[in-house]
Amino acid sequence: MMANSNSIRDSDSDSEAGSKGKQKALEPTPPGTLSDYFPAKGERALSIGKTGSGKTLFNRWLLERLPDSPTIIYDTKHDPKFDRLPHHHVATTLDGVYEGLENLANDYIIVRPPPLYVASPQALDGLLLRHENEWRGIDAYIDELYHFHSGGRAGPGLSGLYTRGRSRGITTIGSTQRPAWVSGFVFSETQLFYLFRLTRESDRKKVNDFIPNFSDLPALKRFGFYAHRDDSEEETPKLMEPIPVDEKEKLGYTDHLETPEAANSETETEADQTPPNVWI
Repeated sequence: MMANSNSIRDSDSDSEAGSKGKQKALEPTPPGTLSDYFPAKGERALSIGKTGSGKTLFNRWLLERLPDSPTIIYDTKHDPKFDRLPHHHVATTLDGVYEGLENLANDYIIVRPPPLYVASPQALDGLLLRHENEWRGIDAYIDELYHFHSGGRAGPGLSGLYTRGRSRGITTIGSTQRPAWVSGFVFSETQLFYLFRLTRESDRKKVNDFIPNFSDLPALKRFGFYAHRDDSEEETPKLMEPIPVDEKEKLGYTDHLETPEAANSETETEADQTPPNVWI
């Protein structure tokens, strides 16, 4: 288990940590295609893609643009990409999480449970149950989602974030490289989808079950993805492509009609010659 040297604090003490949020000093989001696919406060989003598809890079880009602070990142894969987030605090114990929440200078609390803890879906789900009940108003990012499933079913913590999180002011962003192992419940409760490249037939079928004609969409270029809002009248997911802005892996995103030749694409079209509107 994630150790807490002072034992588990009572719920009244824990809830105070969730009330100490702040707003980041962000530039206003430019109007345009991708701004329609930013999660509003309390919405649920799901980022899907195989390893190397650009999913985690985009997720980090998205996390940096969430207006509320802090965000708790459940990093069961101990991905070093999240260490590049500014003003972050890494926690490997519950005490570490509380320390991070108490310091208002932290914009991101990266929770990295020890291996034995990651091997227990019930223990991991217990963290999300605590988040739902005691860290209200604090956004959650969950990477990797299937680690929080037991026998293909979402536990009470994950279920709570995806059903009651909105009323508790918790924006929840999930991420997975194996959607076939994620419950249909999570898909059905998600409003925003970011769909990166998938190659396994079982994974593509799972997405296609909830987003019709997904398998018929044109192949993606490197780091490209489809954005889809489930409650939108637009049935076809919107194609997005990245725009490298500098040498620090900062990416801007725009729709495919504005994608430049510099998008590191594997194949190019005439549309790639149009100058982009940069998002950074």
